Amino acid sequence: MAVAIWDHRPSADALLAARVEAGWRPTPTATRGGDVVLGHAACLLSKGR
Repeated sequence: MAVAIWDHRPSADALLAARVEAGWRPTPTATRGGDVVLGHAACLLSKGR
């Protein structure tokens, strides 16, 4: 069962920020070009987090 903690539809940035504040860190994916963070979490790298 899932429990919602939002009283509104959060943005992708808000969801990512909540995850990071809770201790989550993105896991790089091994690609032919090297390890990269995929998806919206990749913006963490461009923001220097």
